Amino acid sequence: MEHRFEVKIFLTLFLLYSFFIYWATWNEDTRFFLTRAIVDENRFEIDTWYNQTGDRAFYDGHYYSDKDPGVSLLATPLYYILRKISPLIFGSTNRSVCDTYFLENYIPIVHCVAYDPFISTSKILMTLFTSSLFSSLMVLTFYKLSKIIFNNRKTAVFLAFVLGVGTLVLHSAIIFRDYGSATLFSFLGFYLLFRMKHEKNFNRKILILSGLLMGFSMTITIVSSITCLSCLLYLFFTHRKGLMYFLLGCVLGLLPFILYNTFSFEHPFTLPRFYLDPAIWSGMEGEKGIKPPNIFVGLRLLFYPYKGLFFYYPILLFSLVGMTKFYNNYRIETGLILLIFLAHVIVNSSWWAWWGGASFGPRHLVLAIPFMLLPLGCVLEEKARIVRVVVMIFLLVSVFHNFSGLQHIPDEMIDLKHRTRIKHAYSTSVSSLKILLNPLYDYYVPRFLKDGPRSLMFENLINRKIIDIDYWPMYYYFGGPNFQNDRVNLFNLGSMALKLKIPFLCLVPLSMGIIFIWRKEILKKERIDIFLAILFLVCLIFLEIRPLEIEESIRVVRNFTEYLIK
Repeated sequence: MEHRFEVKIFLTLFLLYSFFIYWATWNEDTRFFLTRAIVDENRFEIDTWYNQTGDRAFYDGHYYSDKDPGVSLLATPLYYILRKISPLIFGSTNRSVCDTYFLENYIPIVHCVAYDPFISTSKILMTLFTSSLFSSLMVLTFYKLSKIIFNNRKTAVFLAFVLGVGTLVLHSAIIFRDYGSATLFSFLGFYLLFRMKHEKNFNRKILILSGLLMGFSMTITIVSSITCLSCLLYLFFTHRKGLMYFLLGCVLGLLPFILYNTFSFEHPFTLPRFYLDPAIWSGMEGEKGIKPPNIFVGLRLLFYPYKGLFFYYPILLFSLVGMTKFYNNYRIETGLILLIFLAHVIVNSSWWAWWGGASFGPRHLVLAIPFMLLPLGCVLEEKARIVRVVVMIFLLVSVFHNFSGLQHIPDEMIDLKHRTRIKHAYSTSVSSLKILLNPLYDYYVPRFLKDGPRSLMFENLINRKIIDIDYWPMYYYFGGPNFQNDRVNLFNLGSMALKLKIPFLCLVPLSMGIIFIWRKEILKKERIDIFLAILFLVCLIFLEIRPLEIEESIRVVRNFTEYLIK
C-alpha cells in the first residue's frame, strides 16, 4: 500500500515537471554540446559547436564546456541510444536553421531558430530523464526521510508538496542544468547516513554508497562539496569509524570528474570554469569570477525583492520558526542544516553573478532547500488553528509565486552589450541597502495573469504542430513568443461568449493526469467536496465569459432572428 502511494507521489511530480520543461540559454547548450562531442566525435572538445554558446572554456587551442561534466555524462547513454535509432525515426539529420548575433567586440554567436527534429527530441528527453526524473526522485526521498523523522504520513506528504511545488526545486526540475540532478545525489547520500544512524546499524556498504552519491554530486556541480563536507562532519559525530568508507565512496564518485579534467586540462584537480574563454569573459568581475563574500549580497539572496529566497518563498520562514523545536530532538542534524544553508549563502555571495543569470529566484541555493525545509514539520505539528491557517496562506503565496515564474526567464542585471558585466545602474548599488529590482511583481505575476503558466511543448503543439522547448535567448529584448490566438470561442450565450484561454489550456491535460493518478483518493466521499471546489477554481482560471465583439453580436442576433422566423 505504501509503495503504491510513493509511486503516485513520484508520478504526480514527474508529470507536473514534464509539462513545463524548457531550454533557454548558453547554460543548457554547453552541457548538450559536451554530450554530443562524447557520442558523435568520441572526444571532450566542443570545437564543432563552440560558436553556438558563450558558456565555453578555452585551453591549449581547443574549446570545452565551462560546466562540470556530470549532467552531460548522465545524458550520454540516452543520447547514444537516440543517435542510433534516429535514422529510423527522423531520417536525415542536420536540418537546423540558424542565425547569428554579435556580442561586444563583434564576437559571433550562432543560434538555431529552427532545430532539426532529432535535436529537438534529444533536448526534450535529456531534460526529462535527468532534471525532471531526478528531482521527482529527490522529493520522494525527502518524503521518506520526513516520514521517519515525524512518524506522520500527513506531515510528510505536506512537506513533500511544499518542496516539490512551492520551492525552487520546481524550477531546477524543468531545465537541463545541474542542480536538479545534483540535489538528488547529495540528499540521497545524507538520507542513507541518517537512516543508518536512526536504525543504529553500522553498514560499510551503505557508507561507501553514500560517499559514492556525494562524490558524483560533486561531479555534477562542485558546489555539492558543501553538502559533502558537512556530511563528513556529521559522520564524524555519529559514526566516526565509518569515515574511511565514506571517503572511499567519495573518491569513486569523483573519479569521472578527475579523469575528465586530466584528459581535458591535464590537471586532475581543477575546474572547467578556471579556463573561461577570455574573448568573452575577460570583463568578468573578480579573480575567475570569485570575490570576497559580500554581506549585502547575502541579504539580497535571502530577503530582498530581487531573487530573495524568503521573499519568493515565504513558507520557508516557518522553517526558521521550527528550528528550535527541531533542535530539541535532532541536535546534530540542526547543526548540519544551518551549516549547509549558511555556507551556500556565503559561497554564493562570493560569486560575481550571484543572482544566477537568467533564472527564477536564487537558483544557487537549491541544493540547501531540502535540508532547510525539514524543520517546517515541527510547525505543522502545532495544534493552534491560527498557526495552520497562516502556514497555508504562506504556502499558497509561495506556490503562486512559483507558478508565476513559469514564463520566459530574463536576465535583468546583465548589460546587453557587455554580457559579462552588470548594468552600471545596478553595479554601483549592489553593496548597499537599496532595492534593485522587483521582477516578481513587475514582470512575472503580470505575465502570469495574462499568459498563464507557459508550457512550451503544449503551446508549440497547439500553434505550430511541432514539439519544441526552445526559447531564443534574446526573446526578452526583441519580443517573446506569442500565441497565434490566445482565446478559443467555445459557444455563445446571447451577447456573451464562453471562451477558453489558450495560455491556461495546459492545465486541462495536466489536471486530468493528476486526477487519474489520485482517482481512488479523490472519489472517497469526504474528499469529493474539496475536489469539486478545486475543479471549480481551475475552471475559473482557464475559462472566461466576455462580451462578443459588435460585429459578432450582430451576427448572433441576426442568426437567432432568422431561426425564429423560420
